[in-house]
Amino acid sequence: MEVELESILHSITELTGIKLRDCWTNHKDPCFTSGDIRINNKGEIEPCETVLSHPIDQLNAVCLDYIMEVVGEEETDLKIKPDTIQVQKFPARSSSKYSQLSDHYGLSIILHSN
Repeated sequence: MEVELESILHSITELTGIKLRDCWTNHKDPCFTSGDIRINNKGEIEPCETVLSHPIDQLNAVCLDYIMEVVGEEETDLKIKPDTIQVQKFPARSSSKYSQLSDHYGLSIILHSN
């Protein structure tokens, strides 16, 4: 997936002259926003969510979401605060038949103003 993302970013720069930086690439934790997995008490890999996700998408453990920053553009007051990106899992109430509100997670990041 990283090679595909690099190719997309390169194509955007070539076509528009705008350079983008993926804010997650160098993050310390793995990023799964779809097909998240866990190890059960038998030591086996199993999907974290099975109601909303199609079986073909379960266990694929991929990142479908990105947060991009424009690099080298005119300075603005709004900046990305480094190392604040997080996966948001959107858990459902325990009384629900669903374990989460969506078939995939989202990403969040803190912005600050100078």
